[in-house]
Amino acid sequence: MGQRWQSLVRWSIRASWAVWQVVSSPYMGLILLAFFFVFALVGGIRPLVRRHTLDVTLLDSSSLGVSEAVSRGLSTWLMDGIGQRLYRAVSALVGMVSLLRMFGLWTLPPLQRGVEKRFSLAGTPEEAWARLRRALATVGQGLGPYPGEGVRWAPSLRMGLSRFLPGMFYLGILFLLLAVALSPLCGWQSAIYPLSLGEIYSLEREGISLRLEEIALFPRSDGGIGRFVSQLAVFEGGHLARRLKLRLDHRALYRGLAFYQLGFGPAVRVEAWEGEKALSLQQIPGEEGPKPIVHLRFSGRQERFVAIPQKDLVLRLAYYDEGEGQLGRKGLQVQVIRSSNGQVVKESFISQQSQMVVDGLTLRFAFEYYILLRAKREPLLLLGVLGGFLLLVGLLGFVFWPPRSLWVTGRARGAGTECILLLPEEEEGAPWLECVLSMLGG
Repeated sequence: MGQRWQSLVRWSIRASWAVWQVVSSPYMGLILLAFFFVFALVGGIRPLVRRHTLDVTLLDSSSLGVSEAVSRGLSTWLMDGIGQRLYRAVSALVGMVSLLRMFGLWTLPPLQRGVEKRFSLAGTPEEAWARLRRALATVGQGLGPYPGEGVRWAPSLRMGLSRFLPGMFYLGILFLLLAVALSPLCGWQSAIYPLSLGEIYSLEREGISLRLEEIALFPRSDGGIGRFVSQLAVFEGGHLARRLKLRLDHRALYRGLAFYQLGFGPAVRVEAWEGEKALSLQQIPGEEGPKPIVHLRFSGRQERFVAIPQKDLVLRLAYYDEGEGQLGRKGLQVQVIRSSNGQVVKESFISQQSQMVVDGLTLRFAFEYYILLRAKREPLLLLGVLGGFLLLVGLLGFVFWPPRSLWVTGRARGAGTECILLLPEEEEGAPWLECVLSMLGG
């Protein structure tokens, strides 16, 4: 039984050492970098294709290119149960590997097979070791006191801050993974809500209401939309608390609550008047009840239906955007249908703000835009930003101060001391090594 336990312990030590060498290999760093690229890619495309229950969408599947289709498929798979579990498992594995690599860079590098440099120094092992320490210090390498005859190898690492800079890369990965993992527990986000001009959206959880007050379009030279800026009014306790400016690439903050404009699209405002009286309109289908003003939101070529129950009429509105997002290249085909017999009472094509008169009713149409709004509390955002900063610092550390470690041993041989430097093969012939050997007379 004792021999079995001893063999099991030896096997465990060999296996742990093999895993440690694999984790510390340069190829593992490339694998981590590749994973992090995929991690960032998925994080960037996932908000664009998140499935939700809105009657609008940011992307039209019929117009997707190959790259967009691949991105949508990847992100949709990652939002499924199996994909999410696999994603979490891989993230946990990457986190453990990053922690081990950071530990190896900062404290104990792996003892791997490499090039041995043997030389003899005069004096006792303690004197030879002190001389070796001074020589290594001239090239920025640190070496501890002489460990004694019983210790076979001692590590030599960079001195000062440069020793820790490459490890910041893995610390940044850990911070980013931690921010992503803890955000569902510490943070909160609302559903994606479409908001048209004048509409109010209540965030009961936060005790505030939001109203879209203004939309400003800034065209490009080719007629397309260059910039889309909206103004959001925040009400708290029935009083105006603040006005916020929203853009697609910027968030707006109010008392720790972040507001994101995820997208925008065309909309049409519809009203029906009988003299000075506004009639109620009902969108079909629609969860909301009848109201005097209806905002119809479109994505690409779509049609909407609006009922006027008091007059036995139904409006069929088909939206066209011939300019693919360019200003002034949109139109609306309107059919007024009698709901009792399906007869088309009147039909017209509208390209700008206009009105129609049918059976004594005045139908008013106005083109406008809507935005897709989301509110978030992100207490761990600073942790993610710090992780990204450390990631960049670590990359710079790898470029300008790459990890440099070697193992040293010294033992008495006759009247002197035999010293051995064990270093990676890629370090053979390096200028710093030649400098050390020349100082030692090797």
